[in-house]
Amino acid sequence: MSNTDTKKSEFTENQIKKINGKLLAEKYDCSPEYVKMVLRGKREHNSDKAKGILADAKAILEIAESKTEIQC
Repeated sequence: MSNTDTKKSEFTENQIKKINGKLLAEKYDCSPEYVKMVLRGKREHNSDKAKGILADAKAILEIAESKTEIQC
């Protein structure tokens, strides 16, 4: 196993709560529990499915945690 396949979580528990695990589970045809395990680093990140879940989770958080300034 290479260093890029480590089981360390890239997300905090608060970030994981912001991610809709059910939605990602439907997209990747897996269980919401599997999604949460991948996000928490309790599953390997070396499969295409796990890599896709992580990439989508990062994109969701980028949107959820971004600040938009709207001028009126």
